Amino acid sequence: MKYKISLHGCDDSTTFEMELTEEEYKLLKKVADKSQEVSTYVCMPIMEIEKV
Repeated sequence: MKYKISLHGCDDSTTFEMELTEEEYKLLKKVADKSQEVSTYVCMPIMEIEKV
């Protein structure tokens, strides 16, 4: 399945699409969730992942 992966910071963002297995998606989702959990202010970069 294809996913859109985004890395957001204060000054810029990077977004791209990738084909991932379910296992790869689960790992990246875990990383994305953790990046949002530990971000303590708006300018800290975070990761988002969603199905396309």
